Order: sequence, then structure tokens, then C-alpha cells
Amino acid sequence: DSHNNLFQFCISFFQNILLLKIKQEQQVIAKYSTMNSIVLTNDSNSVKIVLVAPENYHKACQLTHFLQKNNNFISIQHLAFKTDNIFTTSQILRKNYIKILPIPNNYYKSIHNELSKIHKLDITQLKKYNILLDGNKKGYIMQIFIECVLIEASYFLEIIQRYNFSLFATKNVETLFIAKEQQLLTQTD
Repeated sequence: DSHNNLFQFCISFFQNILLLKIKQEQQVIAKYSTMNSIVLTNDSNSVKIVLVAPENYHKACQLTHFLQKNNNFISIQHLAFKTDNIFTTSQILRKNYIKILPIPNNYYKSIHNELSKIHKLDITQLKKYNILLDGNKKGYIMQIFIECVLIEASYFLEIIQRYNFSLFATKNVETLFIAKEQQLLTQTD
């Protein structure tokens, strides 16, 4: 399969040319899409590249949509920016009429109350600002995703705040996929 060969080529390129190492591999499954994900980092974790490849092709799959818009060519789907205070950043974005991707309400019902209690995070505030939370007892990651209406529906910007957690946020990616699938279905119906 040409997509898989290209995916493997990219992994080898980053490992051999940029000397990055595979930190995490996983499969993310949403309602209409499944993707394979590889996280590559340098030794200091100052460079992190996430490569993804779709396993199935459905009209609501945001990766399929993205690839079709780019003639099935490798491209950058999103950029991530670090913040030290995701709540303040979200407030500033809203004040400047930047739309944050709405997160399904059931996410906040199923979010790990234990995780939010361990780290003293208020789920009502997370919900208010469409902030996703993932992590473990040692640390967490909070993320918001900005809708890019000027570029392309499957392209987005990401804002991240981390605390002692450098892994890929699997639960958040699944939720992002569901939210993007819903957005694409709404736009194509």
C-alpha cells in the first residue's frame, strides 16, 4: 500500500536524518476513522513530531478529507503552540473572536474526575473553555483546538499546556477526531 510505504519512509527520514526516536506508537479509533500515530522526539523532548496515517477512508474522516484536499500528498495538518496558562489563552482567543472547536458534552461527563481532582482542575472551567484533559497521576496535558475557517476545515491550530506529561494525549485525540468528524458531517450535509 503506497500510503503505508510513505508513512514508513517519513518515520525513517526523521529517525535517520534528524536523529529522532520513536517515543510512542498507538492506534486512535473514532466513529468514522481509525489512524495510526507515531510520536518522534529528540533526546531533550524539545522537538516533537507526530506522524499520523489513516487506516480507513470515510467522508467524515478528517484525515481522509485533509489528504483529498492536498491531492493525497504529505502536508502539515496542524501546528501546536505551548502556553503556560490555557485558561487565559482561551479567554484572549474568545475576546478576539477566534472560534475554539466545540467539544461534545459527553466528553466532560466521562472525563476522569480522579485526574481533575488529583491536579485540582475544575471540570466546569474545562467545559466552559472547551479544554481537553489527559494525563496520569504524575502529570497532565490540557489542549484546545482552534477552528481555521480561512484555510481548510481539516486544518487546525492547537494550544497546549503541559505539567509533567510529555506523552501523546490519546483520549484527547479520540475526542478531537469525533468533534472534527461531526464538523465535517455538518459541512457536507
